[in-house]
Amino acid sequence: MDQKEFRVLIKYCFLRGKNTVEAKTWLDAEFPDTVTGKSTIKDWYVKFRCGEMSTIFTFDQKQRRVDDSEQCLKMIKHNKPEFLHRYVTMNEIWLHHFTLNSNRQTSEWTAQDEPAPKRGQTQQSAGKVMASGFWDAHGIISYLEKEGSSTVAIT
Repeated sequence: MDQKEFRVLIKYCFLRGKNTVEAKTWLDAEFPDTVTGKSTIKDWYVKFRCGEMSTIFTFDQKQRRVDDSEQCLKMIKHNKPEFLHRYVTMNEIWLHHFTLNSNRQTSEWTAQDEPAPKRGQTQQSAGKVMASGFWDAHGIISYLEKEGSSTVAIT
């Protein structure tokens, strides 16, 4: 079974509300001749939760990208300044934010013969925001951000 087929089966388990252990158990029972690693299932679950799109495209999707690219190249060759003046692009990225504490904020006084106090593990990420930027030849047109499941705010 290839990677695309496994991704579909793992997504099926995800959409059915199974956790990663239940998904692994079901896949092992239904497809005993194939081996799916726990880490593979966990990785796909993370991608599904984050809403990441698969980079596996159908032939039609690939052809559409080729056609669009060829059309853009024709327009650039015809009138490059006008094309760049009208062209708008965008990018999305998850921005993680952290709760930072300086060493001074977390320091404690101890006697000379006392051991240093034990510290808890630092929090890796306090949250994340999906940032989307739109720009053209003149600069940024719009910036959107979305935190968790909240609504999109235009700034």
